[in-house]
Amino acid sequence: MALTPVINLYGPGLRYLMLVAGKDNKDVRLYRSLSTTQKEENGEMVLDVNGRTDLKASNLNWELIRSWSGDELDDPGMDTWPCCGSQAHQMFSFVRQESLDGPLFLIGARNTEPGSFLAAARTSSIYIKSMLTGMEILLIAF
Repeated sequence: MALTPVINLYGPGLRYLMLVAGKDNKDVRLYRSLSTTQKEENGEMVLDVNGRTDLKASNLNWELIRSWSGDELDDPGMDTWPCCGSQAHQMFSFVRQESLDGPLFLIGARNTEPGSFLAAARTSSIYIKSMLTGMEILLIAF
């Protein structure tokens, strides 16, 4: 799982992107957080759909932005997406260049030599490149 703040396109404050992988890395999903902000309307407190996200809020919810599975994860001409058992990614992390407006990168790490504590993959490949609300997201695996 990877989590990072992003500018709220609908109003003040921040929202969040979350990437999760399952089924031994065969299913990858990207989510954006929804507002958790309350506002007063006609004397009652209601959800402000344009508000910011508070990750500690009890009403935290996510919307699915995109999912990839199977052949969608493979980039022709590059390495195949690592999946299944020890080949699956063991961690993901978002890395941003400069500011919240800068390019956003996703790094996935896996051990190519199971059983060896310090062993790590020796190559990197770009797997997915897509435009999401004006931000470029590159998925890189080491």
